Amino acid sequence: MRTALRIDTRRGQLRDVPSRRAIDRNSVGETHARSNDEKVHFIEAGRVKPKQLMERRLEFCALLVDATPFQGQQMVAALGIGCDGTKTILGIWQGATENATVVGELLGDQMNRGLDFTAPRLYALDGGKALHAAVKKYAGESAPIQRCQVHKRRNRKRVC
Repeated sequence: MRTALRIDTRRGQLRDVPSRRAIDRNSVGETHARSNDEKVHFIEAGRVKPKQLMERRLEFCALLVDATPFQGQQMVAALGIGCDGTKTILGIWQGATENATVVGELLGDQMNRGLDFTAPRLYALDGGKALHAAVKKYAGESAPIQRCQVHKRRNRKRVC
């Protein structure tokens, strides 16, 4: 088999690379079979990994729910905050406004996906009544809710 010198573009080094014309015709089938096995393995791994990710148990000591405008719509996001400070995006829902229906659908989806609303955690929200009502609906009346201090400062600056 002949080899040609090629430059490795990542490292800028010369290396020996088999020439395309030097490939034995009989070895093509073996390479193809091996690549099919690798494809099957890749596909199976692609099924297993998302399943493992969905089945993992995440514990959050706080849940932040907020909305932001994007091209005339409201994007409502739920962010779980672990006890070690790790932040995990739990879901994003789109709605015309930040209302109790959209927030309720977002939280309902989280409950269907395994988020335990009976576990004690702090809920950080802006001053919107819709978010407050939706959290009370899913987490109960005794759920501790903290008003987001950034939103509070922003709202006070607008008034003053």
